[in-house]
Amino acid sequence: MDTEKINKAYDELRIAKSNHYKAAFQYALARADLENEKAAALRDGRIDGKNAELREAVARELFPKIYGRLEKLDELQREARFILDVAQIEVDRLDMIIRYLTIQESL
Repeated sequence: MDTEKINKAYDELRIAKSNHYKAAFQYALARADLENEKAAALRDGRIDGKNAELREAVARELFPKIYGRLEKLDELQREARFILDVAQIEVDRLDMIIRYLTIQESL
């Protein structure tokens, strides 16, 4: 175990956290865009009715690009979360090894 390996693991964790944040932020922006478009469509009568499922279906027809973008961003966010989880597991693994080695040295 050397400091280079530990530093690399923490660097990868830092990058993974940053990428996950960016993906989540982009998804949130796209979601807000969709909600704004849906609100405008409700106000101007393009979306009408009391049935939530029907309103959602109409919104999907009106805004296919936004829904497509949301689906892509959702996938990117899940992928970023997976990479973050893997990086965290590696840091945790190295931490446990260091603890074990420290205990072994003290015996």
